[in-house]
Amino acid sequence: MEPTNTKEPVGTSLKFWAPIIISSLLVLSSFLVYSNFNLSAQASAPLESYDIPGIQNPKALYIRWNYAYVGTAKDDGASPEFFIFNISDPTNIVLAGSFNVEADINAIYEENDVAYLATSRDNKELIMLNVKNKSAPVEIGNYNTPSGNNALSVYAVADKVFLGTQNYLAGNEFYILHASSSAPVTFLGSYDVSSSVNDIDVNGDYAYLATLQGSREFLILNISNPSAITLKAPINVAGTTEANGVAYSNGKLYGVTNNNGSNPDFFIWEFSDTTPLRILGSYDIGTQNSDVYAYGDYMYVSTSNSAGNVYEINVADPSTPAVRLAYLAGAPVNGIAIKDSLAHIITNAVEYQIAFLGSNQEPMLQDINGDGLVTISCLGDSNTGQIPATTTLKSWCTILGEVTVSSTNGVWRTTSRAAAGADLMRYGMTQLAAALEDDKADAIVSAFGGWDMTFLTATSSSGQYTWSNIMNEYKRMQAAAQSYGAEFFVVLHTAVTTQDSFSIQLNNNTLDFHNRLLHTFPRALVIDFFSPVVRPDDYFDHVHLNQSGHNKAGQEAIHETYNYSSIAKRLIR
Repeated sequence: MEPTNTKEPVGTSLKFWAPIIISSLLVLSSFLVYSNFNLSAQASAPLESYDIPGIQNPKALYIRWNYAYVGTAKDDGASPEFFIFNISDPTNIVLAGSFNVEADINAIYEENDVAYLATSRDNKELIMLNVKNKSAPVEIGNYNTPSGNNALSVYAVADKVFLGTQNYLAGNEFYILHASSSAPVTFLGSYDVSSSVNDIDVNGDYAYLATLQGSREFLILNISNPSAITLKAPINVAGTTEANGVAYSNGKLYGVTNNNGSNPDFFIWEFSDTTPLRILGSYDIGTQNSDVYAYGDYMYVSTSNSAGNVYEINVADPSTPAVRLAYLAGAPVNGIAIKDSLAHIITNAVEYQIAFLGSNQEPMLQDINGDGLVTISCLGDSNTGQIPATTTLKSWCTILGEVTVSSTNGVWRTTSRAAAGADLMRYGMTQLAAALEDDKADAIVSAFGGWDMTFLTATSSSGQYTWSNIMNEYKRMQAAAQSYGAEFFVVLHTAVTTQDSFSIQLNNNTLDFHNRLLHTFPRALVIDFFSPVVRPDDYFDHVHLNQSGHNKAGQEAIHETYNYSSIAKRLIR
């Protein structure tokens, strides 16, 4: 958990312990703990690695839930360039599927079972793949940019795709596209960056760009109206260099550039709707930085130098970033992502590596109020607490309770304050107060969202149910929980199965909501119910989960709350 991060001093070793499997009547909970594996704080050996088929180097990496999506340079032989790996057991990477793009894949983003590829294909700079069946990806759409220049970066939120290309002297390099599985990709708007767009991050009304332009290495664009994109803030850093990576997290913007001589190449700015842009801190890593990834109070920077350095940067105090060389990959690193405090990196040698970098950031729940119990309280609506009366289903919260109670001989317990029809704006603080004061909760799992997105969709973001109000209410709840010392988890809630126009917009707002949550809360405190649940197979009706759906949601809740508390204790003892 973020407030109790534990970091081993450099040179000490951390030990993983043998795999543990806990079962209940309904679910199996696999502990992500490893056997007889010692790592120093500066590691040089991966936990697991995979030699990607073909001879080309990987260029793109994206992780969603239990899957990693990797893209390589064009393979002139018979090998594909797009790969899907099952990483549910990070000690055993399993190739799940692949696809032949016949071009370089420079960036990947995956959302809602669609993979968006930024490629060098002259007539298909954007390629969309349906990856619901991981073993057999299917192309469902593409887009040919007016310039035909290679696409270098891509991001997607709901039905909008954000694409960055190489510099185009006669036109634009940043595009906003409308994409769905049932219609051709259409153009919504574009912007003349006057430079290549190497990386993109998007949150709410803003897109954050890392560019090749030496006088405007980073750009913040207002994208609230895709047909009239405006420049919110250009950022020129000292020296003349190119920006390669950008990440936005909880009101702060992080960026990395190439080696910039004696000038910094890692930067932290403050920025939000209500906070003007200002520099908070910087650091001269002194390397050719290739990518940056935000994970709570830590940033992870990969480098393209021959040693393949990976740096962990503690940014809890952004004015003095604490930088540590955490891993030596042995070859240039082209991309990095963090899942469950494990680094996933792609390199020019052992192409896909998973490594523990020496610090655990996962939640370590404990009895904070001295009542002898570790209590997890579930908040939310009928998909959390009150299952429809016609069923005998066990909710995900009940499943979480059964596993934790049986596994700890009653030292842990789970309570529910959820109610049918409850939404965050009207019921969130009330449920939270009961959980903290009456249940003496040590951790909160807030699974609101369904009704809030319904009301937001119905009112078109007017009145009480606006993006600003909803996100501020979640932050208010987080602050209240933390004032008691309790951890505050948020859930990426499930979608609806109906396909009328209102439901489609509702699901798009749900995906937008998830994106905002991921940019607001530490990823170690986000529980993903959306990705594992299959529509309509895991549904009782168009909105409520059936037992299969609750089993999957319960498994994710167990994984993020209970499993990693056990790991954290082992890591620091």
